[in-house]
Amino acid sequence: QEERLDGDNQWYCSHCQQHRDAKKKIDLWILPPILIVHLKRFRFDDFGRVGSKNTAAIRYPLQDWDLRPYVKSLSSRTNAPQSLSNYDLYAVSNH
Repeated sequence: QEERLDGDNQWYCSHCQQHRDAKKKIDLWILPPILIVHLKRFRFDDFGRVGSKNTAAIRYPLQDWDLRPYVKSLSSRTNAPQSLSNYDLYAVSNH
């Protein structure tokens, strides 16, 4: 999903040295053998200060987490092997 960068959150263009409205999008193209997921625990205000703790519940599968729909290089290949895109939960660090 694209994120719109505008207002106080504009992107800085180093070429023209001005802040500009822009869109930011992150795509996955390949997956590593071991995937580490880091979840943000805190919400931040517009100035980068901690606003509040994020207490949203997270649901995820413990086995066979299939990421094929999110990987650009695999999403168009219906016959892509699951071993390239499936993960099992190994550990959780809750601190």
